[in-house]
Amino acid sequence: TVEVTAQSGAVKIYTITMVRSASNSGQDANNVKIRILSGNLGSGNNQNYDSGEGLRIMQGLKPDIVMIQDFNFQTNYASDIQKFSNLVLYKNEVPSIPGYYFRESGMFIPNGVISKYPIISSGVWDDVSVENRNFVWAKIDIPGAIDLVVVNVQLSTASATIRNAEATAIINRLLKKPVSFPFYPIHK
Repeated sequence: TVEVTAQSGAVKIYTITMVRSASNSGQDANNVKIRILSGNLGSGNNQNYDSGEGLRIMQGLKPDIVMIQDFNFQTNYASDIQKFSNLVLYKNEVPSIPGYYFRESGMFIPNGVISKYPIISSGVWDDVSVENRNFVWAKIDIPGAIDLVVVNVQLSTASATIRNAEATAIINRLLKKPVSFPFYPIHK
């Protein structure tokens, strides 16, 4: 099951509970919970995470997977983005097992995905309504036999007409199933 467990302004936390089948050894089945955070927590006029407020909020929420907007940190070099990803997930710049991330390139306020679990594949779908970001997706190897696909979007605030066009474009992309994934309903 997937449910929204918390929501406040620019932040949503989703919890996925998966029941894994018992093995042939007779052990009981167990639940695996994955906390997914979606948020736009960048600060200041430069729309980044350099000042630390957004980073501390994410750390406090202890996510396993983050769909992040305005994914800018320090120089935006791969080493800084990796450091930021590790800090979000583990509160440590160099953990024993580093976090995984995908960040779109060439955009002023890029979208991205950060994960404790391996990102198997990822990509970008063009958002023709805005020029400074796109829709980002990632297929993540979560525990168990089924992989999770997340789509990170930051809809335009310019008008409801533009938001509706963006939402329709996302639905059309999902219906084309560009990557093999099942659909899971989100329960509010």
